[in-house]
Amino acid sequence: MGSRIFSDIVKGLERKSRTIIAFLITFVILSGVGYSVYLGNTLRFLPDEQDYYDIATNIVRQFSYSLNGENPTAYRPPGYPLFLSMFRYFGGGIIFLRILNFFIFGFGIYLVYKTLQREHSSLAGLIGAFLLVGYPVIFFTSGTLYPQILASVLFLLIFYLFTKDSSKFWIYILCGLLFGFLILTVPTFIFALLLFPVWMGPRHKQWVGYLTMVIVAILLLSVWGIRNFILFDDYIFVSTNSGENLLLGNSENTTPSKGTFDLSKYTSFAETLNEVERDRYYRSEAIDYIRNNKLQTFQIYILKVLNYFHYRNELVTRSEGTQIRDTIMLITYGSLLLLFIIRLFLVKEYKISYFERTLIMLYISSAFFTAVFFTRIRFRIPYDFLLIMIVALFLAKLIYRYFLKSQSKLVGSTNFT
Repeated sequence: MGSRIFSDIVKGLERKSRTIIAFLITFVILSGVGYSVYLGNTLRFLPDEQDYYDIATNIVRQFSYSLNGENPTAYRPPGYPLFLSMFRYFGGGIIFLRILNFFIFGFGIYLVYKTLQREHSSLAGLIGAFLLVGYPVIFFTSGTLYPQILASVLFLLIFYLFTKDSSKFWIYILCGLLFGFLILTVPTFIFALLLFPVWMGPRHKQWVGYLTMVIVAILLLSVWGIRNFILFDDYIFVSTNSGENLLLGNSENTTPSKGTFDLSKYTSFAETLNEVERDRYYRSEAIDYIRNNKLQTFQIYILKVLNYFHYRNELVTRSEGTQIRDTIMLITYGSLLLLFIIRLFLVKEYKISYFERTLIMLYISSAFFTAVFFTRIRFRIPYDFLLIMIVALFLAKLIYRYFLKSQSKLVGSTNFT
């Protein structure tokens, strides 16, 4: 009797899934509007947010990708400022841009729902949507002028397109454009593009499609590269802060979880260099340190990989770190990570589809790639969307097997192979 009631409830939820998703998205957007108004026009995470906002403003006012409005720069990746500039052109201020992030988050909820619905069921999609809404760090990040929410949705859109139909050639062209812009937004996604062959099945047509996608992505990246070569007379891969980030994660003061870094040993000389020379200098110093301290670097690297899965960071903006937030993060992320581990242990009982293998591979490998530099929860946000999709699929399979007594939903579709 109880199982029949539960079955009826699940079927009712699946029938109403579109309405529920619309409600969840509306709830997130309206809550985001209120939160954005509450935060006001003050930027809390400096200098990052201020840099993105200033560059977007200078693109509109002076048609110049510049931090100070006078000198061109490549210090920040261009994707997010270019995106913001479209709305700055129409007068969108800090509050409006925050609200925009929540609309993007809402679209991300829809993409997770539709992707999981295709791969398993409407139930899996609903679970994924509810987990996203109940994961406050994404909501909190949406209230910042950081590129992670935009990057997350670009990444999800690529997944959505391939689960929709990976046999059509135009999908690869479009995904090449999306991947190119994604890398221009968050350069570390280059590793996801390089791992893409693992996503695909053995058909030759898909390899042709992959090569096309890579070429399209490279062409888009080349537009930015040509701009930088003309202005700086040097090749720059996306931005000139990669050397600094590498040194931040590989120097004598590096720790696995440290929120602030002391680079005073290097900054006095670096201040005499221009932007490109400084980037090259920082990178050279980081590589020298790694070569001269191989064992220590390896030990710190392993600890950074582990810290990637931590529920808290030591923030540079210390006023934004509280015990309450840490506790909420421990409960929410800790629960997701525990379910993820359980799912891995039950691999024999619950067959992992090709789609799930892709999600798991990307989530785990992202830790090893990010740890080359340094780890932050916000760097992990786009991959936490993948973690939630893995957990949602697992929970849906549990419900179908033990509560609905159905084997029909135990294996994901083959759209992704």
